Amino acid sequence: MVLPTNSFELKLYRKGLRFIAGLDEVGRGSLAGPLVAAAVIFPRKIKRNKLIRDSKTLSERQRDEAFKIIKKQALDIGVGMVSNRYIDKRGIADALKSAFLKALSKLSLKPDHLLIDGLIKPPYASPMTLLVKGDSRSVSIAAASIIAKVTRDRMMRTAGKKYKAYSFDTNKGYGTQRHFEGLNQAGITKFHRMSFLRNYLESVEKVWKNLYNIIYSMQIFKTTKGITKLAGENNQLLNPFIILEGLEVADGKVVADLGCGGVGYFVFAASKLVGDKGMVYAVDILK
Repeated sequence: MVLPTNSFELKLYRKGLRFIAGLDEVGRGSLAGPLVAAAVIFPRKIKRNKLIRDSKTLSERQRDEAFKIIKKQALDIGVGMVSNRYIDKRGIADALKSAFLKALSKLSLKPDHLLIDGLIKPPYASPMTLLVKGDSRSVSIAAASIIAKVTRDRMMRTAGKKYKAYSFDTNKGYGTQRHFEGLNQAGITKFHRMSFLRNYLESVEKVWKNLYNIIYSMQIFKTTKGITKLAGENNQLLNPFIILEGLEVADGKVVADLGCGGVGYFVFAASKLVGDKGMVYAVDILK
């Protein structure tokens, strides 16, 4: 494993520059939560540590340890974040620039030069160098990636306590199977990025259109609005759902699993419904 070095920083020090800030972000591809960026300024002479490397190559325990090491060695650290709502409104590129600027604004020291991971250039007065895969090349950028990652992961674990259906504590808002299962069961929250859920919503619409056509042609369903409970375990609404008539199974038991684009849709059978006796309901989300 090749560790990042301070060779980029040393070249700049030799030109007479004093404060070199490494910048990186975390959460760009997440379906929920904020985008977090960090800026780290090290002294010219630092003690090399194998844990200060690309945060993606570290375990959670290693990142926590590296976080402490960086806090002790760094001259200055700034962290900035932008919300999921900002991302939906302005787009991810603008959100990245904003997060970088916020991180830089939290620094006490004025950096003479920026080393930035990737190809996004924030509108900042200091000269800067953009480095593709910079977190594996520059120790300052690697440190920034760790600070941003640990900060955001802690935020997502806290969010997971509020939004329990989505397993944010483990997936950190990324599109895992468990996250999509949570979306199917509990719906979209205010913490989600709507602009990042377009494919999911399109797949939901496609499946529901097909199911609605089937339901309508069979003429054994009545569609309605206002259903708040399905008589099943804890009378909990399972959504999205379709209830099949005449199947002798326990209330709320999954009897089929339809899929589209990796998203699960459940067909339920129930002998009892909360509502008018004998009425069979199906959700019609298209109206």
